[in-house]
Amino acid sequence: MPKKTPIYDAEIIQFIKDNPMCSSNEILNGLALNISMPTLRSWLLFACQALT
Repeated sequence: MPKKTPIYDAEIIQFIKDNPMCSSNEILNGLALNISMPTLRSWLLFACQALT
């Protein structure tokens, strides 16, 4: 069974609020998330689409 990726929604949103001009790499490194860059970018794309 594949490993389930933990959800970091609140942490990512707060980091972006605190650092509005940050890159996805800065989010990943700043929060020391245990997810891949493509997973983070997919989450960011989904979050942006949900806002529109």
